[in-house]
Amino acid sequence: MIKLSPKSPDFCVFRRKKAKYSAPSLQTRALFTKDIKDGDTMPRELTERDLSLLKKMAPECETLTCNGSGLPFRSLIPPVSNHFSTDQGDFQRRIRTLTRDDLEYLVSLIREGQESLGCVPLDHISILIDQVAREIGAGSAAEVLEIYEMSRACDE
Repeated sequence: MIKLSPKSPDFCVFRRKKAKYSAPSLQTRALFTKDIKDGDTMPRELTERDLSLLKKMAPECETLTCNGSGLPFRSLIPPVSNHFSTDQGDFQRRIRTLTRDDLEYLVSLIREGQESLGCVPLDHISILIDQVAREIGAGSAAEVLEIYEMSRACDE
């Protein structure tokens, strides 16, 4: 696996509560989250399970292509947030259709860097984090928040 060091130009370093966290930029995370030797790099192709979750959260989804970029969806939360949800309440309703097992799967993808949170608005992330806390626990919710914050730190 390719390892990035803090000396790499794509590394973003910031401090929070006297602890030092380092996070690769979104472009670097997209390229290096998986073993390059396996030819399996992010962005990922959506699996059958991903597609079933997308249909559960956005049953009106007919195409797997982003209208804005013309590129295929590579994550689940961003298109639900940015393309299908009409407001916070609608996003919350969609997230609440997910079972505990569905949320555990999504959290595992987030931990692995395979589910992007970078372009999801903070108010929608808050809804997701609340649901993760309710269904899985505060520890997982805190992890999701930390990953979101790290992904946003490079945008500043």
